[in-house]
Amino acid sequence: MTDQVTRSISRRPRLRRLLLMRQPAGAPPATAQPHPLRVLLASLWFGLLTGPAELALVLAQKHFRDGTPGFFQMNRQIAWMIPLFHILLFGTLGVLLGLLAGKWSRFSTHRAAFFLGFVTLLSLSLTARSIHPIASAILACGLAYRAAPRIETSCLKSGRLVLKTFPVLAGVVIAMVGLSIGRETWTEHRAMASLPHAASGAPNVLFIVMDTVSAQHMSLYGYHRDTTPNLTRLASQGARFEHARSTAPWTLPSHASMFTGRWPHDLSAGYGQPLNTEVPTLAEALQDRGYATGGFVANTLYCSAETGLNRGFIHYEDHEASASSVLHSTALGQVFLKKIVGIATRFARSLTQMQGPQNAEIARPTKVPVPFRPYKDSSRIHRDALRWLAKQDGHPAFLFLNLFDAHTPYLMPDGCAQHFGRSPENRADYSLLNTFWETDKNRLSPRDVDLARDAYDDCIAHMDAQVGQLFEELERQGTLQNTVVVITSDHGEQFGEHQLFGHASSLYRAEVHVPLLIIAPGRVPAGILVKEPVSLRNLPATVLDLLGQSQAPRFPGTSLAHHWDPSTVGVDSITDPVLSEVAAPAKNNPNNGRSPVFRGSLNSLILDGKVYIRNGDGHEELYDLEDDPTESHNLASRSEAGPALATIRAALNEALKPERR
Repeated sequence: MTDQVTRSISRRPRLRRLLLMRQPAGAPPATAQPHPLRVLLASLWFGLLTGPAELALVLAQKHFRDGTPGFFQMNRQIAWMIPLFHILLFGTLGVLLGLLAGKWSRFSTHRAAFFLGFVTLLSLSLTARSIHPIASAILACGLAYRAAPRIETSCLKSGRLVLKTFPVLAGVVIAMVGLSIGRETWTEHRAMASLPHAASGAPNVLFIVMDTVSAQHMSLYGYHRDTTPNLTRLASQGARFEHARSTAPWTLPSHASMFTGRWPHDLSAGYGQPLNTEVPTLAEALQDRGYATGGFVANTLYCSAETGLNRGFIHYEDHEASASSVLHSTALGQVFLKKIVGIATRFARSLTQMQGPQNAEIARPTKVPVPFRPYKDSSRIHRDALRWLAKQDGHPAFLFLNLFDAHTPYLMPDGCAQHFGRSPENRADYSLLNTFWETDKNRLSPRDVDLARDAYDDCIAHMDAQVGQLFEELERQGTLQNTVVVITSDHGEQFGEHQLFGHASSLYRAEVHVPLLIIAPGRVPAGILVKEPVSLRNLPATVLDLLGQSQAPRFPGTSLAHHWDPSTVGVDSITDPVLSEVAAPAKNNPNNGRSPVFRGSLNSLILDGKVYIRNGDGHEELYDLEDDPTESHNLASRSEAGPALATIRAALNEALKPERR
């Protein structure tokens, strides 16, 4: 490649003189003004150099500063996204500097060298996230000033360095892109080719997790708003569980339990810590039984491949490969996005203050642009999943869908009609929803709380409509007749109950009471209502049982089929506990440090119709499961609760013991 370029240049004396900055014999001395083509070529060279350099810094920081390999909360496609961003950035910079060189006679090679050095050094210094952006800019400016003469001499006045190394750098970047994209494609192809034959007539498995959906906000569970008409219709085709509980009030440990059948205290999954590899997952078990496994997730923070939840999935889609994803993959792009959002937020607040409450209705714009939404909505998830499912000929499929519409900022995609209560009407409303997680909830007005709750209900209704459309398509294709369907949520959400908001902060009902539907024609009777409390940790054992694959190796927990199959031996509540737990608070807690989890780890257990919560500071709470759904009357302080407390304490201590592997 290099030889071809050299021979081509040697046959073009004018181009050779241009790139090498040589002057023809007898020509006047060179001026300090650079040629636009030289500037563009040098700028692209800096882009090819900066991209791999930033990627190396990112990976180095991961290695030295984070002891959890593979969990960096970053798009796993950064190996090609970061280099691509810098090629586009420096290419654009080269065009602009070239235009300046051609139009402004005073624009010298020294100025061009300074700008190229400054952008390069700023990009790399921002990668060190412990340095403030302003400090990074000052540092980059000073270093670029000192480096400009050398950059001018090596890259602009003499093209030798650029010319000799350009093909090498381009080859490195092309190899990085090819390895990043090609490796996944090749791995998926090999996994599909090596799948064993599945049992004859093996049904598909559709596992839907509606992220952040509380059962208390679903008309399926008696909510006063008709938020889930489609799920209510689907529930009549299978089993509905009245008191299903998640094992944790936030995404990663809850999903990890649903995939492994183990309690959170038996798993490594946590903040900055992926799921431990030695624990088998449901996807791995089904792949070993000849299933094509595909995961499609919208929660890219705590369901992405780096969390370990992708283990066993032959095909896994999390982060988007979009222009915004490329921008967000780099330190410079993230600072740019953050500044843009900050400027928009301050503008919205200023606009609201200038309007004043008396003029707010008059000054409100008729059409307000919806702020950028970084997550894939459920319609996108369903479209991608159906497209993948259509390609799985000859193998049954295990399809996992994570739907994220109901998570903050509670904003539906463009074009969706509002359903209930208040709708965001101006920039201040959208600003509130976009920053609702971090907002100090003590400063919220009643209208603010109503706005957030109404928007949350709207998103649940939107998600329900999308699930209804998905099932209509699957019914049209004839797929559902031989499919085991599980529909649930990983946790709920609070809107002022117990003076708390959001999730990951407590083990109250609003955060851990979740929907659970299991639909399997011919395997689960239609119209079953299970009133006994159950834990989502039993889902892997249940799925294998419904597939006729309950023999060893099996998952911990108990198949929920014993609730409708009289031939299945039942279990008592002691041996099949309904346990929830949370070990540590979120760093960006939605309640500004007031959450119970800030007083220590929390554990909860349901036993004999009572809900028991033990706080990290030793405080105990006891509520009646049926008669006190809002958990407003703590029975633990009553003298007659002594025997019940002693029994449930012992049961909790037994449930918290590590299980055998």
